[in-house]
Amino acid sequence: MLVDFGLRLKMVRVQAKMNQHQMATALGISDRSLNNYENGHRDPPTSLTAKVSTDFGIDPKWLLLGDDETELPPFVPRKGA
Repeated sequence: MLVDFGLRLKMVRVQAKMNQHQMATALGISDRSLNNYENGHRDPPTSLTAKVSTDFGIDPKWLLLGDDETELPPFVPRKGA
């Protein structure tokens, strides 16, 4: 399992002011899948990490590995959001 990936994913969602359903829909995944990723029950596919990074302007290295799990890089809204 990727340590703290779920926490960082949740931080992105909260900063984007989205609930789990909204973010899951935006990412094209089920609510249950997003919940599983956020809670560390499942590892995300590479394609999901890439989509989160692209759509939410997040550095994929930070999303996967983090530098400081209490800090979130500056948020860049999705195009059209």
